[in-house]
Amino acid sequence: MRMERLAFEVLDALGEVAMSTAEVIEAILTSPYGSSYGRLQKRTREIEQERAGVKQRSREQREFYDLLYRLKRDGFIAGKQTGNKNRWLRTAKGEKKIDILKKYFSETRPRNKYEKENDSEIKIIAFDIPEKYRRKRWWLRGAVKSMGFTMLQKSVWVGKFKLPQEFIGDIKFMGLLPYVEILAVTKTGSLKELTR
Repeated sequence: MRMERLAFEVLDALGEVAMSTAEVIEAILTSPYGSSYGRLQKRTREIEQERAGVKQRSREQREFYDLLYRLKRDGFIAGKQTGNKNRWLRTAKGEKKIDILKKYFSETRPRNKYEKENDSEIKIIAFDIPEKYRRKRWWLRGAVKSMGFTMLQKSVWVGKFKLPQEFIGDIKFMGLLPYVEILAVTKTGSLKELTR
């Protein structure tokens, strides 16, 4: 009877989709006994998402190992075996390279503070920056705050200040233009007052 039940669950889990043996086994064994078809399908989707996450991590690890290999090949780092662990050290050539990179990134990185200059117009800066660019979003919040703008919401700021050209250039440099809206308010008041 147990084998028949298991056979039913396997056939039920397969439904109209093709699954590998491992996926079928994992979906059934990790679901509670007597799970419905919907529950098995849900578990199958969860397994697929977990595998996609593992593949992503695996790809990122591979990219990292490739980077280590290139740095070693180019003489910027050297491996040192200590016990059963491999430790990486920066070489003299690596020290020179890090100095060059520090200089490059300090010159190309957008500034954190801008000159605060009053203006007669109210400006609204609104942005919707994807989560994958959260560091850029943090930078933008800090930059807007440094110019004196007040936060209405995390991504909506308002103030009577001029926007320096450097700020606009830095937004462009960081690839944030599609995500940022800057509005100048010419009339203030509630909607009722404006529509009269």
